[in-house]
Amino acid sequence: WGHARQCGLSLIEALDGDGETLRLPPAAVALQGTTSGSTTLPRVVQGPRSAVSERHMWLATAVPKQGGGGGFEPFDVLLTWPPSLADPAALRIWNFNSADSLDKGVKDVELWSGGDQIWRGEVPRGTGTEDCEPVVVALSPDVVLGQLPGLGDRGGSASGSRAPPQDAPLAKAPREAGREDVPIWLLDPASQPTAPALDRDFGLEDFPRARGP
Repeated sequence: WGHARQCGLSLIEALDGDGETLRLPPAAVALQGTTSGSTTLPRVVQGPRSAVSERHMWLATAVPKQGGGGGFEPFDVLLTWPPSLADPAALRIWNFNSADSLDKGVKDVELWSGGDQIWRGEVPRGTGTEDCEPVVVALSPDVVLGQLPGLGDRGGSASGSRAPPQDAPLAKAPREAGREDVPIWLLDPASQPTAPALDRDFGLEDFPRARGP
């Protein structure tokens, strides 16, 4: 799947060590590299689980890829972690789930923190119904998803989640030419306070990330 110009998500949830949801304020989320999508961005941390109405989902219009050939330029979703919240143990990501436009969902996602790639994988395609599956990603090799309480409901189970191998190191990942992914950056406000700093430090403007059709 993949839309020529648009890409979206239903919800990004942060989970603590007990599997409980940590409520992120809308101000903690930022967007880079799109022509639209900022006004509805709060939905990506405030929307309901298993949403089926597009009015509860976040959708962005991306910049067309230069030189033709279809697709669009990469973009980033940035999460700046509020110091008042407990450290997150995992993220749970729900794809765009509007029945008449499931192709607008993301496919390949990269999760980065402090310049390190934590995870790379695929977010399950939406179903257009409340019976949809999120992806649950551990943020540390020390986090065992199967031992997190609260993941046994429709909100995602450890056995059904996609996660990095628990013994895998959090290695600095090379930027590969030709990749088409959507990374979600988890930022420490003390060390990475602004999106322009990310551009300078990690070369986001050179890293292809958003998947086209």
